[in-house]
Amino acid sequence: MLCYAMLRAEGFERLHDTVAGFLPCFVSPVPSVLKPNDPVLVDLKELATRSPESAAQRFHVALKEAFPLAQTRVYNRAKDPQTKRYKFPQLLNDFSLSLTKGCGLPEESFDFHPDIIVDWGGSSYKVFMDGKRIGTEVMDANAFLCDGDTLLRDRLPIAVKEIEACVLALLQREMPERSAHKKVLIAQTGKARELAMRGCKI
Repeated sequence: MLCYAMLRAEGFERLHDTVAGFLPCFVSPVPSVLKPNDPVLVDLKELATRSPESAAQRFHVALKEAFPLAQTRVYNRAKDPQTKRYKFPQLLNDFSLSLTKGCGLPEESFDFHPDIIVDWGGSSYKVFMDGKRIGTEVMDANAFLCDGDTLLRDRLPIAVKEIEACVLALLQREMPERSAHKKVLIAQTGKARELAMRGCKI
């Protein structure tokens, strides 16, 4: 479910009276509440009424308490039962695609322009070149690099070597004459990254 609130600015004493624009709130889809025959935007209150025990009800209560002046709508992510496709165009929220466009990269890396981007998640990694995915490989990084809440840094070089070998093979397949001297960015986006960011004991 994608829900947003349109807020009216009517004063400066309280936060919910001063914010104008859109308040985004991204949550998981609730197929049992949203229906393919619903319009593209559905009032959150209506969804809460349909299913009083659902996440829609809890979000409605929380948003109403925090922003009583807000008009809340939920973007319909229901799929057509016949075609198995989304009834309406959907927003893209793929982290990999954002990386290929340079989004989320730290400022100090702006002079580094990778030719290949590897989105290395918890159970697999995806290889992108020129914004196009050229390969996906299974790798259980969560099991290999993590021991509970401990990051096993000594295993990182082994995993990276395996990824490097795969990327080289993909490059030789995609561009056999120009596969050398390519810059590769490997972005760990799974549990290992979370443990590294927490600064857990190694």
